[in-house]
Amino acid sequence: MGDKTTLGEDIEESWIERLPAFDHDVIILPEALDGDAGIYRDELSSLAKEMRIAGLDAAYLHDQDHRTWSGRRGDPILVPILLAIGESSVPSALFFFLDQWISGRFPSSRVSIRIVHKAKSPAGKAKDILKIISASGDEAAKAIREFERGRSEGS
Repeated sequence: MGDKTTLGEDIEESWIERLPAFDHDVIILPEALDGDAGIYRDELSSLAKEMRIAGLDAAYLHDQDHRTWSGRRGDPILVPILLAIGESSVPSALFFFLDQWISGRFPSSRVSIRIVHKAKSPAGKAKDILKIISASGDEAAKAIREFERGRSEGS
């Protein structure tokens, strides 16, 4: 195996900042890297497709030839969901989708969610928009709803 770097909760902001500009509003980031391949969780294998069906412009960071899947067994399983968004403001549709998808897919499983804004300019810094370290799917969905409500009221 190549150079393996775990991303998950400990993803380095500098790694996100070095990513080239992407052509989608939402990019699903891998849990880990192995050389030029991204390692994604099995639980997220249909996430990009489901986001696109919901009208979101989403893709995985790695193309199909450079994307591998990793499964976990046992209880409890923590599912990391790591997303980067581009220059545009985060659409409410993303938060609505995540609320519904997480509460439907992982109601009692533990999830961690991190949404990071990826600035286009080289001098721009990546910053967390939403970060939930570990919560049940239902707790995470509730936190997403509260975050979106506060975001909407602040606009």
